[in-house]
Amino acid sequence: RYRFIEYFGMGGPDGSDSFQRLRDDARSRRLAGILFVLVKPSYFDLTQVGDLPTVAVQEGNAVVRIDLDTTSLLEQMLRHVKSQGRRRVSFVLTGFPERHDIIEPWLTRLLPQHGLRPEKRWMHCLDARDPSWAGNLMSLLFDRGHPERPDAIVITDDNLVAATTRALVDLSVRVPEDVTVVAHANFPWPTPSAVPVKRFGFDIREVLRRSIEVIDAMNRGARVARKIVLPAVSDNGTGRVR
Repeated sequence: RYRFIEYFGMGGPDGSDSFQRLRDDARSRRLAGILFVLVKPSYFDLTQVGDLPTVAVQEGNAVVRIDLDTTSLLEQMLRHVKSQGRRRVSFVLTGFPERHDIIEPWLTRLLPQHGLRPEKRWMHCLDARDPSWAGNLMSLLFDRGHPERPDAIVITDDNLVAATTRALVDLSVRVPEDVTVVAHANFPWPTPSAVPVKRFGFDIREVLRRSIEVIDAMNRGARVARKIVLPAVSDNGTGRVR
């Protein structure tokens, strides 16, 4: 009984056709609420959309914020790695250079808590928009001239999975014999992998369900929590949420 209208490519309130359409739809009360995904609500003057219920995923000044618990995601990944008897973990991360001073110390603290070795030389970033450098990175990590190579790879962005795993095949790295691979996924649509992987991530259906619930509640005048935290989930080996 719900209809969803998508507004893409909003470059801001000035001169953006998509934003103007959103504003007009909101002012005309054609919308029950707004869910901001990959868009910061703080980028907009929300007074322009009236008193509509607003929900934002991860960040922003909407009425309700849905936080995806990335700490639980990484901890589940590391527990699985340890359960496979692995200790030398390489991270293939999304390229956020401005967050380097946050991410690296966080990983360095978290790994010993799971009995794993923190090694800066095994922590690398790729651009999710163009992960083609994954081949060079895997060649470096699994160079047989190195006395020590990773025995686990944690891929933290689903956009990096295909290129990274294809590089492992090209290098004849055996999975899971030589290395265990765990990867992020946005369920129910895991991205393709060239090798067997264990997937951990967030169920986007649950994000949508919770967003609808709070928008409906706000429209009824009910009080709602300002923040909802969703834990990570894993698959059962088939790409489906367990």
